[in-house]
Amino acid sequence: MPDDFSGRQIEDARSLVFKSTEEARGVALIGVPVKVSDGIFLIALSNVENARKQNLEVLSKLEWIDIPLKYETARRALLSFKKDEEGKKVFDEALAAWAKLTN
Repeated sequence: MPDDFSGRQIEDARSLVFKSTEEARGVALIGVPVKVSDGIFLIALSNVENARKQNLEVLSKLEWIDIPLKYETARRALLSFKKDEEGKKVFDEALAAWAKLTN
């Protein structure tokens, strides 16, 4: 973040939320979000069978992604974006590679 940013830094990034449309209510990935260090966050996805199936379904089928953020000043923000055709291809390739590793 720039030095003069009023929110200072990102303090917390919650789990990614996937949606079918921009206006739809989202489905959060099932996992545990962790702050690794300043500005670096990780979401450890659950390996429980039902949760893994739901996460795979959400990752592969829903196009809109929201990332809820909280700044040091307690202000909140929401980053929203949509997978385009290239983004869908990247997700499909990553999920296919992941499936090979887990089978």
